[in-house]
Amino acid sequence: MATTIGDGVFGLAADETGCITHTIKYSYSQDEAELLDKDNEVTGVAFTKEKVDISIDGKFPAASPFSTAIGSALTLINTMPDFLQGSISAGTTYVQSVDVDQDKGEYHDLSIKAVYRPSLISA
Repeated sequence: MATTIGDGVFGLAADETGCITHTIKYSYSQDEAELLDKDNEVTGVAFTKEKVDISIDGKFPAASPFSTAIGSALTLINTMPDFLQGSISAGTTYVQSVDVDQDKGEYHDLSIKAVYRPSLISA
């Protein structure tokens, strides 16, 4: 019999809505602008346009098709780690692309690409 220490939960806390989630990848990035002095030497750096590119891969039942729209807001079930200069408390995640692979099985493959922008507030 194995001994379990802790709650025994690892990986994703929950499936995302509408699919059995296999992986979620978060890629954090921002633009940087060098601040130059009169001698063209870098004296500072300004960071702008923070964002998180999100990839969600999983499966959904063939009997209940997955539904979304490109450009629509996406609410994530799993908590995104906060590695931004700002905060993840505000902002919007929106769908950039959706790939669906259908076959004869009971489940279809699903891949969603989304972007979180902390300074974009949805109406």
